[in-house]
Amino acid sequence: MKKWLDILLLTILAVGLTACNDTAEPVEEADTTEDVDEEEATTEEENEEEEEEDDSVSEMTVQEVYEEALKASEAMESVEMLMNIEQEINSPDGSETIHSNIEANTEMTMEPLTMYQSAQTTMLLDDEEIASNMEMYVTEEDFFLYEEQLDEWIKVDASFMGDLSDLTNQQDPPDQLEMFQDFVSDFDFEQTEDEFILKLTADGEEFTSVMREMAKESMPPEIAEGMAEEGLDVFEQMDINNMSYEMYLDKETFNLMNFKMDMDMDLEVEGESSNINQTIEAEYVSINETEPVEVPEEVEEEAIDESELIDESEF
Repeated sequence: MKKWLDILLLTILAVGLTACNDTAEPVEEADTTEDVDEEEATTEEENEEEEEEDDSVSEMTVQEVYEEALKASEAMESVEMLMNIEQEINSPDGSETIHSNIEANTEMTMEPLTMYQSAQTTMLLDDEEIASNMEMYVTEEDFFLYEEQLDEWIKVDASFMGDLSDLTNQQDPPDQLEMFQDFVSDFDFEQTEDEFILKLTADGEEFTSVMREMAKESMPPEIAEGMAEEGLDVFEQMDINNMSYEMYLDKETFNLMNFKMDMDMDLEVEGESSNINQTIEAEYVSINETEPVEVPEEVEEEAIDESELIDESEF
């Protein structure tokens, strides 16, 4: 059971043309003002409102918007991301259900490559609540991770996580957009006065293969090699039952502002299948306004090299 749980949690954490010429259908934004009596509205006011609505309606197609969004994301210099992950994992025999919530905040810059991330995880297992906190700093040269149980900062060998640029790229907007480039024609396309909204509902093998590749690319090389040595290929046993994805793009800048993903999947481990339900919501703020992250002096001075921990564990 513990082996199943370790692999399952690792997999989840490693991972969130026919319509191409259609323009976005206008939809109303939530209205918090008091209703106005239509009978009291003058013809002139109605005409002005219609004219304003026409001015805000874009004739761009979903393909055009998607291409502009890719350009904007690739030109992005920095961003802060706020993310919430809710998930429910059912054990193969149905005897255990793990509920967890992750609240994460990430600040990152592309040039130079820097990142700071903090995350709070709450897990409910057998009516027992387990809470943990994580922090890490990433630069082009260094990777520092806070180990809560030891109450220590650890300087990690960057080779363990592969190329650090790959680690940060997994969380930036271009990665979110590019994974759907083969599904642009399948998006429902809407717009409000300020945003383009792209919605996708998918299932079946074609999308499962995309998620498998994304999960494989997200896994640290050494862990992937260890699983291969044990003959474990959990990704090939991953099936997406259904998934919905929503992206909200700023109409002026085409920046990705928010996304939400709901996914129901089955994962087979050692011949037993478990079910996972996951909801990921993310908001991108301070786009191109975030300063490069600097590792605090106290973290650099107090950090323990991971090799010291390995040496101590041998005694």
